[in-house]
Amino acid sequence: MSVPARICGYIVMCVIVGLVAAIVLAVPLSVVIFLARCGSEGGVCDFGAAWVSAKAFMFTVLPALGAIGGLVWALSEIDDEAKRERAKLEAEELARQAAERQRREDLDRRLARLAKLRSEAQSAALSLASVAADAELDLDMAERELLEGRYSPFWEAMEEGTDKLNRFDQTVALIAARRTEYADGNAKIGMNAPAFDLAISMLPDPTDTHRRLVAMYRRAQTDPHFANIYEQRRIAARLDRTNAILVAGFSSLGQAIERLGDRTEDAIRDLGAKLDCRLGSIQSSLESAAAAAAEQREALATELRRCGDRTDAVTEQLRQDVANRTEHERVSRRMLDNIQHRRTPKFGETPLS
Repeated sequence: MSVPARICGYIVMCVIVGLVAAIVLAVPLSVVIFLARCGSEGGVCDFGAAWVSAKAFMFTVLPALGAIGGLVWALSEIDDEAKRERAKLEAEELARQAAERQRREDLDRRLARLAKLRSEAQSAALSLASVAADAELDLDMAERELLEGRYSPFWEAMEEGTDKLNRFDQTVALIAARRTEYADGNAKIGMNAPAFDLAISMLPDPTDTHRRLVAMYRRAQTDPHFANIYEQRRIAARLDRTNAILVAGFSSLGQAIERLGDRTEDAIRDLGAKLDCRLGSIQSSLESAAAAAAEQREALATELRRCGDRTDAVTEQLRQDVANRTEHERVSRRMLDNIQHRRTPKFGETPLS
């Protein structure tokens, strides 16, 4: 109902109330007037005149007061209703702003989570080439120990190389898991986040490394001395449940060597096909990883400079990513240099020391 119509309604209502009150009060008032006149005029009084006076007063004053009262009442009610409506609108606006703020914060958290998943997968992918190269250097050392007939150092180097290939396999599994989680998270937010990619065009092919590992293992097993030392170490490893090969789920070094390769090769080829990454030699993969890490580092550093002095979680993540890419570039180039110069670390040293 419009405001004028509501005001008129209140006025009419109060006028009607005033008329009813006039009708009810007219008789008592006329009696009062009659008695008052009789007393003042010595007992001679006309009741009809008193009735006319009472009606004239009651039917003019009370409706007029009712109209004024109705107007005041209407304006008061309309003002109160306007205040209630403003309060309601303000509450709705505050609730809408709070809901929008919560939605944006939730979206930011989801996007930050997706960015973290993508960054973790990219860092893991960059590390694959150096892990594979590290395994190759362990096998170089194992081959030298085999030729020189040093039994225990040979099997230690073989365990190190197998552990590197197992780490390679676990890294591939981590990338696949991050990809799946990224796809699920992207579907839940109902919008297209940046595409999941590894920011490199080439993944290392571990096939040759694994074949070399298997060949050296079988060759050593044909020598009674190497085979005897292997059995002694296998029994000791079963007693020591902290052995890395056993912790990884294999019953022995031999089982790890025989089974790890096919599983890793299938996983890396599947990952390369899904993410449109080629498979290449360790050397070419190291070059690709180093170049990708340098490019990503420059892009992240530029973004970090653009953020200025901000100290939020996004900036901290950028700083961490820059540090990670710098380290990946350093490791990849050092490993590439070791591979190119056939530089094999001494036993007990890391390939990067």
